[in-house]
Amino acid sequence: MKKITLLAATMLCCLQVNAQTKIKDGAFGQNANYSDTIGSSTGLGGKLEAMWNNPNYPNFNKMQESNFKTMRYHGIAYENRCLLDGNINTPGSNIFLTAVDLVRKAKMIYANGGFPMLGLPYNPNNIPNINVAASAIASVVAAVNGSLVAQGHSPVTKWIYSNEPEGNIHNWNDTLAAQKIYNLTRAYHDSVVAHWNYPAWDTVRFIGPELESYDNYNHSTGSGTANKKINRLVDQLMGRYTPYGNFSILPYIDVFTIHYYPFANQATYSTTTNGGNFAPAKRKSVIDALQNQFPPATTGYSFEPLSKQLDTLNNRLAAYNSQNNKKITVAITEANLCYANDVNGTSGVTEAQDLTKSGTSANSFIAGQFWAELMCIGMLKNTDINFWSAIEGTSTDNYATDIGFLSKQTLGAKKHTYNHFKLIADNFRGYIYKGSYNHNGVSPASSYSVNNNGIKGFAAVQPAGVKVLLMNQNDNPYPYRINFNNSGGTTTGTVSMNFSAISTHTVFPASTFTHVTYMDTIMLPARSTVMLTFDCHGDFFSRYTYKESDSTYHLKQIGTVLLNPEIIACQRGISGTLTANTTYSFDTVYVDSDITLR
Repeated sequence: MKKITLLAATMLCCLQVNAQTKIKDGAFGQNANYSDTIGSSTGLGGKLEAMWNNPNYPNFNKMQESNFKTMRYHGIAYENRCLLDGNINTPGSNIFLTAVDLVRKAKMIYANGGFPMLGLPYNPNNIPNINVAASAIASVVAAVNGSLVAQGHSPVTKWIYSNEPEGNIHNWNDTLAAQKIYNLTRAYHDSVVAHWNYPAWDTVRFIGPELESYDNYNHSTGSGTANKKINRLVDQLMGRYTPYGNFSILPYIDVFTIHYYPFANQATYSTTTNGGNFAPAKRKSVIDALQNQFPPATTGYSFEPLSKQLDTLNNRLAAYNSQNNKKITVAITEANLCYANDVNGTSGVTEAQDLTKSGTSANSFIAGQFWAELMCIGMLKNTDINFWSAIEGTSTDNYATDIGFLSKQTLGAKKHTYNHFKLIADNFRGYIYKGSYNHNGVSPASSYSVNNNGIKGFAAVQPAGVKVLLMNQNDNPYPYRINFNNSGGTTTGTVSMNFSAISTHTVFPASTFTHVTYMDTIMLPARSTVMLTFDCHGDFFSRYTYKESDSTYHLKQIGTVLLNPEIIACQRGISGTLTANTTYSFDTVYVDSDITLR
């Protein structure tokens, strides 16, 4: 096997501003759940620590290998156990232990190549006092960053308000919800800012409100204030809808956040749009959830696709930012296909009851494709994504919550979600493009989706060339072609994926990307994910093929030649024959045998 590793520092300097969205590290985020410690609680038996690059577990290192970039440490268990509850009688030792735990988590995240995002919890036990809790929070932040800096680490600059405040822990879901969230957000913000050591700790960035879903709907109301459910919560928190007063949290945040589990607990589901996010986990709906209305309107009820919700959030924030000279962005800080699998078969949905890779559980192959598509949608919408989660699950619920990208039941086993996450994280850099798919009347038609949406394509443009992700979610293979500038026409009996103006992107020297159409000689397999690499001339270089029947993806090229390219040298103008131990200035080249570079 020929193996090439080419590190060209000057290549990366060729990136230029372009109208396409630049891919940020925030696209590759995870959640640190199922830890052996949470706040002041120890000995919890969580297995996350074993998955880090950790000398105590030399055979693991799954997290660093996944190539994640950001890591959120927060959640229901953390808020419940941290004991920062706003009770004046809570001992200071709890504050100390929580700070120690957060320092430990931050150091481990840094050591594994990631950037920490830490929670500012609010435990609602003991009739809490928000101001007391805010004071304790400021002490924790100061202790964490003071300790990290003293030990030679970077301070943590991203801090997250509470967690799912309208959910089951706080139950702030009546007409006072926006006011309660506003009061907490402002109290925490003001307290932390008052104790923030600027510029030594850089600029703090606040993240919230961490809603359990995109809840911007009208809900049914009962009698009495306490029984009336909150309406249009997102609009209230943005100050756009003020039936009970203006409770905009936008002056106190830098990132507006929601959580996203479109199929919730797959054992149950809703048949109304009031919840906004709960539907039966049919394969067709999983395919459509991110970009199309699902289920189709003919079912009598339907749900907005995530892409529409993100457009709404981004448009409203853009208006606010323009008027207030701010740069608030959107993020999804918890995301997965669902938060519990239908392990007991109670949903009546055949696909959800199928817990194999062919079903629609969080451990299925299509769940991996869902993650890959969500990462790309996030890149396109300038929305950071943190998946839930790295590893979790327990035998007490028959592993219904074993939904992380590493298995808890088979400790550390990589799931299809892990493989798809890593495939995108390893390959997508530069600028993101969304492909436009045309079935071209090829028989058979798309197996599941409305508007032939069963084949999806995205591309990442970088100075070395183009990475193209194709996902066939149909039951049939298809011959296909790729058009890099929406030209090249169609070919009878061939589906096509069209990208707009990739060949003229400014990262490529003028008129060098000359091969604007690619016709593959290998079919796009049924139920598969394919990653293709093209150089800066548009020439095909290599292909990863990952089928539902595979355990992981592998590199295929036409014929039997196997390659493992990490970066292609196009911008450097390298030519001639390289031999073993050949070196170039500013480059390091490792070769197993003589090769020729164009």
